[in-house]
Amino acid sequence: WLFAQAVREMLEISKFLQADQQVILSVAGVGDLVATGLASASKNHTAGMELARTGRTAIECEGVMSFPSLVQLVGTRPNLRLLTALDAILSKGQNVRIVIQELLYKKA
Repeated sequence: WLFAQAVREMLEISKFLQADQQVILSVAGVGDLVATGLASASKNHTAGMELARTGRTAIECEGVMSFPSLVQLVGTRPNLRLLTALDAILSKGQNVRIVIQELLYKKA
């Protein structure tokens, strides 16, 4: 569910930004998501694991550093559930366990 939702949101964001959605479905989009999301040597992966464990991260990586700009550009909205959840954790300091529970168990 998580990767499928991430791809859906990537497509929605690219549509909003009037970007080429085919790029999202290519190695540059989904491929990069898989590589940076699953590779233990990836700073994005490491930051995500730290964020999931503690609710914050001090790791400087492209995902964490670009996140505020992304939220500023597209905002949070109901169809961007992952983006909204990350914003609640990173920007608003909400409890990571509660946010993730709501994300996973709330009906879409």
